[in-house]
Amino acid sequence: MVAIVANAQEVQVCDATTKLPIRNVQVKIDDKPFGKTDFRGIILLPDTFKTATFTHKSYHKETLFCKEL
Repeated sequence: MVAIVANAQEVQVCDATTKLPIRNVQVKIDDKPFGKTDFRGIILLPDTFKTATFTHKSYHKETLFCKEL
């Protein structure tokens, strides 16, 4: 799983091998439920946070710091 920044808050989650977007990825911000990616693998994140955790049943869980996105 790979997160690609499209602009300041919009992040697209893609498969690292195929580069295809991943829908329905559960996202937690600072360990609190935040939302899911849409059919394009996109989610709008807040301006400031410490960590974002991305979880999907078909992929390994990934936690990234804000500065990594």
